[in-house]
Amino acid sequence: MEPPAVLSATQKFLTNKAWADSFEREVCAVLRALSDDLVKVLVAPLDIDTQEATDYVVTVPSGNVSCRIRREKWVGWRRDLTLRFQSRSGAKTEVEKLREETVRWYLYAWAEDAAIVDWMFIDLAKVRQARLIESALNDEQIVRLPDGSSFIWIAADDLFYAGAIVRATFGSPGMASKWGASK
Repeated sequence: MEPPAVLSATQKFLTNKAWADSFEREVCAVLRALSDDLVKVLVAPLDIDTQEATDYVVTVPSGNVSCRIRREKWVGWRRDLTLRFQSRSGAKTEVEKLREETVRWYLYAWAEDAAIVDWMFIDLAKVRQARLIESALNDEQIVRLPDGSSFIWIAADDLFYAGAIVRATFGSPGMASKWGASK
């Protein structure tokens, strides 16, 4: 009997990416459902109305969307934002990428039985403004794995109180009054 094959870091990444990409249809549906939160329609100011024949002003906040889908084994786990802080391979991590401010929004989801069961849509500008990543960078919020990689976590309530959660499908003590548990 042959020993099980060990996947290289690249093979593991490609396997995980293919799994995450299998949720493309659901991710796109969630993003379309968020259009009311992303597209703002306001009555035009009087001067614009009278001088430009514009009755409504439509704005779309700029920014790209990052998406992470946590696997089934994490569905029953607490709802938090978990970000890779150190990688075993030395590759650039989520924390480093998010600090570069190239992404404005984060769709963070949990999957079970090949379907997304919960998600939260996060405004990363508010995460940065509240310095939530920096606050998490203490030993109490760093999870170190035996392989040398580590993660930080930010509680959903901390995201909520910073005004960073645009919408979510689950509630927590602070969030329950705003969203409840509706999907």
